[in-house]
Amino acid sequence: MLRFTGNRPNGMMNQGKGACEMRKKEKISAREFVAVFSKALKTGLSVRTGFSLLVAVCGFPMALMPTAISLTLRRFADEVQDLYGKGAGVSQTAFALFFVLALEYLLQTCFQVLQSYFSKKDALDIKEYIKETVLRCACGVKYKYIDNEDDFLNKMAFAKTDSGYCVANSIGDSIVWFQNLIAFGSMLYILQEVDGWIVGVLLISSVPAIILANLQKDEEYRYKTKWMTEGALVIHRFHDCCAQKSLNEVRFLGLFDFLKGKWRHSADRYRAVKNAMTRKHVVCNLAADFLRSCVFLFVLYLAARKIFLQPEIGIGVFLLVLNTCGSFQKTAAKLFSGAAQFAGDVRYMKDFFDLEKVEKEEYGEECGLANSEIVFDGVSFSYPNSENRVLKEISVRIHPGEKVAIVGENGSGKTTFINLLLGLYAPQEGTIMIGNLPLAEHVRSCRKNMSAIFQNFGKYEATIRQNIVISDLDRPEDDRGLLELMEKAGAGALLENQKNGLDEMVGSLSDQGNNLSGGQWQRLAITRAAYRENAKIMILDEPTAALDPLAEAELYRNFAKIVAGRTTLFVSHRLGVSKIVDRILVFQDGRIAEDGSHEELMRKNGLYAKMYHAQAQWYN
Repeated sequence: MLRFTGNRPNGMMNQGKGACEMRKKEKISAREFVAVFSKALKTGLSVRTGFSLLVAVCGFPMALMPTAISLTLRRFADEVQDLYGKGAGVSQTAFALFFVLALEYLLQTCFQVLQSYFSKKDALDIKEYIKETVLRCACGVKYKYIDNEDDFLNKMAFAKTDSGYCVANSIGDSIVWFQNLIAFGSMLYILQEVDGWIVGVLLISSVPAIILANLQKDEEYRYKTKWMTEGALVIHRFHDCCAQKSLNEVRFLGLFDFLKGKWRHSADRYRAVKNAMTRKHVVCNLAADFLRSCVFLFVLYLAARKIFLQPEIGIGVFLLVLNTCGSFQKTAAKLFSGAAQFAGDVRYMKDFFDLEKVEKEEYGEECGLANSEIVFDGVSFSYPNSENRVLKEISVRIHPGEKVAIVGENGSGKTTFINLLLGLYAPQEGTIMIGNLPLAEHVRSCRKNMSAIFQNFGKYEATIRQNIVISDLDRPEDDRGLLELMEKAGAGALLENQKNGLDEMVGSLSDQGNNLSGGQWQRLAITRAAYRENAKIMILDEPTAALDPLAEAELYRNFAKIVAGRTTLFVSHRLGVSKIVDRILVFQDGRIAEDGSHEELMRKNGLYAKMYHAQAQWYN
């Protein structure tokens, strides 16, 4: 159903680049940062299960465990040192401290395992939430965005990949960041009690890592937005080499080397830029890690020097610093790099959360249709990002129960007319009435009274039965009626070699590889449309495109039984349909050039007669 005319796909790419450049220059205000952070935190909590939330809550007191272990270790070391000096055996105090220390390590280890498990599980749940949000957005926005209004398609692609993954990671890490903050504060307190210089040196050594994390995140965002279209082109050219729909042509014409060359050129260019950025990041991070290692050794020197100058403080101070310093550096790195990463991810998350603000389709109140009359009154329409009018002042009335063929050359406006009738688009000018209801105000009610076969109909990986009944899930299933309907639509032969009959799985991914031919899928789509029991209006957009002439003739013979007295619009390039309809609308350059029965239009000897004579040998 998507329609692109002229050079609109290239225009989409250019718009995508422009939009990405705009996003690259955007600065996030403090208010936006707080709003995004709050949204991420709220989302992270809402996605988690009850037990996962319990583990997350327990993580806050458990954040004090590294400090508790360091303090216990200090007391244990001092107690052992005192016993050694006195030449006494193991005291009850030393034994109790050892038991507490072992218990703390065991508790910390068990909680880390539990936290790791739920962290991975929560990450999957959050990614599922991301996908569900993207799907809901794609299925709920106004249809103009599917034609790339406001660069929507590129935003969706970004949300499904880079933006979505960053959102998932940042949402999952937001709670952990607060836990690290508690751990950082507690360790900071006990270290400054030992020596304020130790804290100062450790904090200063963390600054390069913080700056690097922030710069790298910013550079990564600019790279991904700037090169998003090029990355998509690499994937597209790869699929050109092995896409099933074009594989026969590729093999027959020997196009592999040519297509591989195109893919390799794009991939090498894309990868070269990415590798250069990665190399720079690796070198910088190694330098920052080397600095932290040197600082760690210097801190141990400070602790040893303090003990040498003040022997009375005991060897426990050294073990406290040794144990806490490593944890402190790791926690500080997680805390500050996490903050920098979150700050960098805010733009990704803003892009993602902004999808929720895109205009949604308005369905209006549900009302019953008085009849199935269709009225277009002065309707004009242009596709998004285009000034070219595809439909121009269309005015037509289709009476209840009337069978109408819509014909015309490619690009004449036939499918656009159908898209407007289905409420997928709204006209810029004029009104559309279905029965007694304005379509714009009662989209849901009008759609419930319609059934349609689209040019690009669905081929669902499901059973034959499910492929049919999904059009009307509220209708009670009746196998006998379903089989009769399949016969009318020419789909009855589908069941001849199906082991499980209506419940046989079909599709390219089915267990037995039980895929159907194009014509079989189309018969299934026709049956699906006819199954919608309460539909007063039937729309068939090129329903015989994949059928052979004999199957098409059979469909025409059963046409009256299939549509069952409904108002029917039949869009087709094949003018054999003219023999089974009451009226023909001939579209030309966005207007209805001719309107009448087959006999009337043939007598007129105009555009329709010319088209019919050109195809006459098909029907004689």
